[in-house]
Amino acid sequence: MTTVFLLLFIFNISALLVCILLFIVGLAPTHQLVLTSQIVSCVKNDAVASAGFVSNSISHEF
Repeated sequence: MTTVFLLLFIFNISALLVCILLFIVGLAPTHQLVLTSQIVSCVKNDAVASAGFVSNSISHEF
């Protein structure tokens, strides 16, 4: 995603390419939904918030 933002801010690119790059940026973090739902389904109800927080923190590191 960093590469996409650098392309947007450094180079003078067409509107079509901007739309495609922003679509890629929007699609990139969709893996978090699957990851968080899998982790939350593996823990007890009283630890759901903590598990969601930890999985979200780990996925943001990558």
